[in-house]
Amino acid sequence: MVDLAHGQNSKIFFDLGPNEALVARLAENAYVLNMVSHVGDFSIAALASGAKAAISVDG
Repeated sequence: MVDLAHGQNSKIFFDLGPNEALVARLAENAYVLNMVSHVGDFSIAALASGAKAAISVDG
């Protein structure tokens, strides 16, 4: 259980949902390069929305 009132340390950022939704809308039939992949949320959203491919890089 994540304590939203006092912070969380799950390394998953809950405020990225609207941005992931935008990527999902734009990704259909696209090739996606995710340069800040972290846990791959944006790549997964893109692929689930019909992206042809997604390359994830995290440094």
